[in-house]
Amino acid sequence: MTKINLWAQESFEYEYEDGLLLVNGQEISPAMLIHTLEFGLRQMIRDAGAGEKEDDKRNAAAFKKIDALIAGTLRQGTGGGKRMDPVERRAREIAMRKVEAAVFAKKLGWTRKAMQDHADALYKRDAEKLHNEAIAELAATTETSEDILADLGL
Repeated sequence: MTKINLWAQESFEYEYEDGLLLVNGQEISPAMLIHTLEFGLRQMIRDAGAGEKEDDKRNAAAFKKIDALIAGTLRQGTGGGKRMDPVERRAREIAMRKVEAAVFAKKLGWTRKAMQDHADALYKRDAEKLHNEAIAELAATTETSEDILADLGL
């Protein structure tokens, strides 16, 4: 399960496995899965050009985002960041999940920035271990095939 933080230390979890989307352990219908995917994809692509004033520049930004999606190099987080391969992205997500779990378990009330700073430090310290965990997670998901891992030289 992947946790998505909301506000005031509230969150929900989701998991996608074997073609099923589970939200807080409850199966979402195929129609809702498609709607969620279409809405999120449309929003992500349109957001890419939101800062531009001219349609040709908006479209160029949207196609750049589409190219990154296809290449598997979407930026991590928001506000722009470096493009990274799927293994590094998942390794950084794992680091953040570990920090979030510790923060919530101890009810520390850290800001998102503080958690991200600690996750970055954890990633820097334990990159190899986190990459191994990421490879295992990616290999176990239906969204990642052996071909993708092979393309990455893994």
